[in-house]
Amino acid sequence: FAQYDIYLKLIENAKDCIYISTPYLIIDNVFLKAIANQAKAGVEVILLVPEIADKKLVYLMTENNFTEILNAGGKIYKFKGGFNHAKTMVIDDDYAIVGTVNIDYRSMFLHFECCNLLMKTESVKEIKKDYQNRHIIKTNYVHRCIHRL
Repeated sequence: FAQYDIYLKLIENAKDCIYISTPYLIIDNVFLKAIANQAKAGVEVILLVPEIADKKLVYLMTENNFTEILNAGGKIYKFKGGFNHAKTMVIDDDYAIVGTVNIDYRSMFLHFECCNLLMKTESVKEIKKDYQNRHIIKTNYVHRCIHRL
């Protein structure tokens, strides 16, 4: 369960920002609370998910996590103009994860997925700029989520 633990520790120790891009956000309560608590503490939390679903039920399960994050002060953007399948996370200016791991149970516990953890390199800052400059421009901001489950 190393991937889950690494993601969780990075989120829990963030000081300035947490940027997550994932097509699937199907997380347990511990992971959800960690993200929400950081948003409540003033850490900038931005989630980037696809606007177009490839799997309807999975998409609804992803949206089911939005309300708690939004209520805590996090921001959620839906990528428009295609299916965003990027799986990245940036923590502050120090850490980034890029790989095949979705933020869901199957990727973290069942599949043999891999990712790269970048630590204190210029690449981390470039990935962060990509979120700020390119990704957010091509999105629709989610103000609230109406649950359909």
